[in-house]
Formats: sequence, structure tokens, C-alpha cells
Amino acid sequence: MRSYEARIHEILEANYAHLTKLRREWPAALNTRLYSRIWSIGGGHPQLESFIRARTVTVLDPQADRYANLHHVFDEVFRPDAEVEYRNGRIPDHEIATEPGSLITFVHVLEHLELADVAEALAWAGRGPSDVLIYQPNPDASTCSSWFHWSPEHITLIGLGRLLQLMRDSGIQPTVWFPYCDDLFIWARREDSASQFDPKP
Repeated sequence: MRSYEARIHEILEANYAHLTKLRREWPAALNTRLYSRIWSIGGGHPQLESFIRARTVTVLDPQADRYANLHHVFDEVFRPDAEVEYRNGRIPDHEIATEPGSLITFVHVLEHLELADVAEALAWAGRGPSDVLIYQPNPDASTCSSWFHWSPEHITLIGLGRLLQLMRDSGIQPTVWFPYCDDLFIWARREDSASQFDPKP
């Protein structure tokens, strides 16, 4: 398989098209909200995060230097309005303090963790005042054993019901959730009670 570096334009352009369509389905409130900071946890370049209004996006990733070195390519495709900074580290090993008015994102990262580490990451997010957004593969969308998300790199694929329960157990009350293509979208706003959003057909 060709490396991310070799395929970066192809990958970013395909993801940009996918996320542009996803944005049409998520709630309008997410487009009008302005976050002071988005903490992008372990997902490499902040692709989905670039569609959300924020002053700063902080990428916390064990390979942060790798993505920082390729930021100019990412910037050409996504053109993020926010300032983007990259920090080496991971949750929960890296001690950071989130603030009110911020957002924590787990975009295509939880599936790469053991279940115990997923629970620990969500417990960390639940202790702070930030909103939380999860975007990950939806195992309920699988129709065969060759589904591309059944890969050795994906250690833990959690269905919607179980993931919502893990979030609630961590003190995070999901506000909006829906399947999209082969993925799941979940957004938890601190000031809202839980209610499901019905995406446009």
C-alpha cells in the first residue's frame, strides 16, 4: 500500500468531497457556533474540524511532526480559517486542560484503540467542560466480511448503541447522532439535553 505521503493529494481531495456532503447533513447549530479552540485528538490533519468555526485547532497526535511537515498540502485543499497547531502526544497520557467554549473531536481515531483505551479517552473528555464530537466507522453498515473497515488497523469498532452508552457513562450526554455513509456522527453539546437529529433524506 502506498504511504499517506505518496497519496496525500488523492486522500485529502476525496475526504474534502465527503466532508462537504456530510456538512449538509449535520445540524445548522454546528455551523453557527464559534469555538475558542478545537482539540483534535489523534486524527492527523484536522479535516472535519476545518468545516467547524474556531479560532484555533490544536492537533494532539503521536505523529504530530509528520502532519505538521505536510500542513502546506493540507492547507491547499482544505483552506482552514482557524490557526492550526500540532502537538506531539496522546490522550490520556498528555495532560491538557480544556476550557468552556471548546470542542474535543475524535475523528477516525477511536477505532484504532483498545476498548479500555476508548473508555479512558471518553472519561477524560467527560471530565472537562468541552463539547465532544465523534466521527467513526459504523459497524452496523457492514454488509459483508470484506467491508473495508474490517481491517487489522481497526482494533475496536463500536456500534451506535454501545457508543452512546459509553459516552453517557463518561458524563457526556449526546445531543445529535446519525449514521452517514459507512460512518457515525455524534455531537454532544454541554447545554443541551439529548435528542436525536433526523438528517435530510
